[in-house]
Amino acid sequence: MSWWISLNYEHGIAAVPSHSMDGTGENSIRAVMYVSNKYGKHFPFPKLHGLQAKETIPDLSGAARRLGTGCDLNYWKPTEGNVGYTCSLLCDWAGANPKAVWEVKSDACLDTIPYKTDHRIFAETNIDSEVGNEEKDGN
Repeated sequence: MSWWISLNYEHGIAAVPSHSMDGTGENSIRAVMYVSNKYGKHFPFPKLHGLQAKETIPDLSGAARRLGTGCDLNYWKPTEGNVGYTCSLLCDWAGANPKAVWEVKSDACLDTIPYKTDHRIFAETNIDSEVGNEEKDGN
């Protein structure tokens, strides 16, 4: 099993710089990431659930520093570097969206995974031209 980790506002998923870790195989600007539960031996990702992003920055940045961010070629391998890189990316998302709230779900809840159920994207800050004005304004 794995976890779906997303960063959300009341009306939809937070916007972040383009990444390819959302489990779709496509580049996305949605703050959604698919993470192996094997990563849990290095960082307790489920404990992020329900916390406001700004509250988690110290733990995420500390884990990234402690574990390092050197990635293995196999993203699914639960190495310290892979987990540290994941923490670093989540920390960046939290810094860009400090008022958003983390949601962590098991992939056993496949009918409620974030990228399939909510296509609205909201940005707290202007991240790139990839996010349209209507999305930034929440309209």
